[in-house]
Amino acid sequence: MMEDWPCGYNWEKLDNYVLNHANKVNPLLFSLISKKPLTNQSIDELIRNGLRLESMKLESYGHLLGGRVIILRESLKGYERDKTVFHEVLHALYGVKVSKDCFGDRIAKENNALVEWAARRFRAQPNLLRHTIKSFGLEIEVYDLASYYAYNHLQQGQLQFPFVNGKLAPYLSIGNLMD
Repeated sequence: MMEDWPCGYNWEKLDNYVLNHANKVNPLLFSLISKKPLTNQSIDELIRNGLRLESMKLESYGHLLGGRVIILRESLKGYERDKTVFHEVLHALYGVKVSKDCFGDRIAKENNALVEWAARRFRAQPNLLRHTIKSFGLEIEVYDLASYYAYNHLQQGQLQFPFVNGKLAPYLSIGNLMD
């Protein structure tokens, strides 16, 4: 079922879907996304107005409850976590509600596709990514170019990717590289 759900599409397929279809279903939301983009200031305002984030065991990636609480699956990491945070923040910013029965609701599907599309575009902006993750008190994770640019100034010395601290670390010493 997720393959028929635009939030599960890869970027190319989602971008094509939104630009050729979903924007026609809800042109007001499509226009609102470009006229009122997510900014550091809008993140600050949402948080000042009570938006908060909580993690817990969930089957889905996340939910926005009552427009004030983002519930995030606690096991999400990296890109999936950050993409989901941005998706739920946009639901809060634009007031787009998606019902529990949204898989069968065409309008909800199109609205959610627009929100997902915008969330991925905003997440790809390093300054906005850094501000959003910091504002919600989440751990910094580097997993792509946007996240590298978002956090590279925070590193002392060379930036290390997560796999360096894992199984490969013993083999990455200078002596082993020279053998």
